[in-house]
Amino acid sequence: MSPFWPLPSAACYQARLWIKQGNLDAASHWSQTSRLNQTGNPGTFLYEAEDVTLARLRIAQGNLDAAEALLLQLHESAASAGRSGSLIEILILQAIT
Repeated sequence: MSPFWPLPSAACYQARLWIKQGNLDAASHWSQTSRLNQTGNPGTFLYEAEDVTLARLRIAQGNLDAAEALLLQLHESAASAGRSGSLIEILILQAIT
């Protein structure tokens, strides 16, 4: 197994770029067409990068309550599994929120 598995999709990274560029319409389209609408279980390791990207989008949209709720779930999952790298990013986003 590769140390880079699971690797987030290129679309996820594209969405992060759109958020940074302020292109929230494109990032919103990504969130509506990605697997995010197919699962209601944030925090699973396989899709953590997508969930964190969605939290970034919610922050950029000013939807802080949704971002905070999502980040809390992600925090609990990352902390309980000992994923320190993920936890650092999540904590930063929680501080921003």
